[in-house]
Parts: sequence; C-alpha cells; structure tokens
Amino acid sequence: SLFDHWPALLLINSDAAAWLGGYSMREGRDSATAATLSNLWSGASDHSVKASQESPQTLTNRRLSMSLMLQPQIAPALLGNHALKGQGFLSRCLVAFPTSTIGTRFYRKRVPEPAWEKFNATLQTLLDRPPPVDLVSGELQPTALPLDEAALEAWIGIYNRLEGALVKGYEDIAEVANKAADQVLRLAGIQAVLEG
Repeated sequence: SLFDHWPALLLINSDAAAWLGGYSMREGRDSATAATLSNLWSGASDHSVKASQESPQTLTNRRLSMSLMLQPQIAPALLGNHALKGQGFLSRCLVAFPTSTIGTRFYRKRVPEPAWEKFNATLQTLLDRPPPVDLVSGELQPTALPLDEAALEAWIGIYNRLEGALVKGYEDIAEVANKAADQVLRLAGIQAVLEG
C-alpha cells in the first residue's frame, strides 16, 4: 500500500495485545520489525522483497504512524522489551497512561459543541487535501514548519530540562524520554496545522 497507493498510512489497533503476541513481535523477530517500523515512521529507506516480484522494492519518504492501545497489564511487554531498549523504537513512541473513566461514563444526550464541530471540520479539510507528493517518485514532500525566535527559545528550555532529567529523574524511562523534546515539536506542529 505504501509503495503503490498512498505515501502515508496509519495503523490503528484498539487491542494491541494481538500485535504484540503475533509473528512479527515474537522474540527474535521483534528487533527487525521495530527497525522496519522505525524506518517507515521517519521516512528513511526501507527495502522489501515479495515472492511475486523479481526485484526488491525500496520505499523512500513514506510514513507510517501507529496508534496502539494496550491494557496496563500488557504495556510492560512492549515498554520492558530488552530487545527494543536502546534500539530507537521506544523513543518514537508517545506513551500515555490516561486515568480510567470506568464508573463515570454515564449516558448523556449529545448536544452540539462548536469547538468539536470546528475540530472535525478542520480534520476533514486536511484529509480532503492531497498530500504533497513528488508525482514521479511518489515520495512525500512535507512542508517545513519553521519555529519563530520565541518558539525556538521555549523549545530549547524544554529540551535542556528534559535532557538533564535523563540522568536524574527519567533514567528509568530514558528509552522513551530521550526523544520527548522531539515529541513536543511534533505536537506543536500538529497544533499549528490545526490552527491554520
């Protein structure tokens, strides 16, 4: 699909235990799978060979994002995987442990919410817009989102604070936290695009 149809895909799994227990994440395969996913996440080249093709396909400037939902009891199987620690895959994960809403999800009649409607309309506009793609190679050509001076100064402060915490405070989660400042930029970029 990334090669022939669309240069960016989203893999969503609301019960990722099946993925973690599947063939591609078995011990001995998990490092290779994580390396492939990391390459596709960052747009680096990735090569694949299929029996139906005479030569390998090279994917360049394609993107794969994943949204995996894991129960708290299953999450340690991913976050505690020694093969993935230091390999870079966990650094690309934006991990969240939201508070459970069990016992508070009472039925409420839906009422129009202007902010929610505006958000949905903005997302629809973005989804309807064709991605910036090189028409010959099919590679994504994303638009740069530059930082102004104030944003850069704010980000440098965040970066330095997080970097210092890697040796005192976040050392137990360093494989996730070491790219947290990059995640701040990604979230800011998403917000900037949503706000026009």
